Amino acid sequence: MQNESIGLTKGRRQLIAIFVIFLLPPLLAWSAWQYLQSHGVSSTNNAGTLITPARPLAHEALEPVGGAGLDAMKGRWRYVMFANEACGVLCMDQLYLTRQTRFSTHKDMQRIRRLLVVSEALSLASAQKILDDHPDLIIARVMSTEQGSQWKKAFVGDEFSTQGKQFFLVDPLNNLMMYYDLTVEPKRLLKDLTKLLKVSQIG
Repeated sequence: MQNESIGLTKGRRQLIAIFVIFLLPPLLAWSAWQYLQSHGVSSTNNAGTLITPARPLAHEALEPVGGAGLDAMKGRWRYVMFANEACGVLCMDQLYLTRQTRFSTHKDMQRIRRLLVVSEALSLASAQKILDDHPDLIIARVMSTEQGSQWKKAFVGDEFSTQGKQFFLVDPLNNLMMYYDLTVEPKRLLKDLTKLLKVSQIG
């Protein structure tokens, strides 16, 4: 009887652990969003467009192609850009804009990373050429798994997609929270980031 009781208790613990694993990412995303809202970050006073609710992401869906490596993004704010075949004009403009914005944060620069997500069509030689101009950049591909598919779907909405017309901001807890297009004024982009770095207690 005692063994049955111990087994039942162990089973309940395992069940609770499973619930926690599934519920923790959305709860963290909600908590981060509530915290930022309480500190003046809202859908009406940003240059970018907030994605509500924030969408949790998993780095296990990515495989590195070049650059600093995926571990360099952990606990950091990051800009995410997409290049489906080659890094064309839009891609290069986004790389330049996010690089200059990152540099402009001065002492907070190490709190920010930049990720370029590429397809299999982008050669390693092309990736290296991009890294020559952007040595701080992390380049990765989405893995051909269910997790990879879900990761990429998080970047698709009514007004945004992975087609390279928008770039995105992910918080240190791996929540996709905002997107921009190239009509954004550089000063306002920097203002958004500076505000987030100031109010954030993480990253």
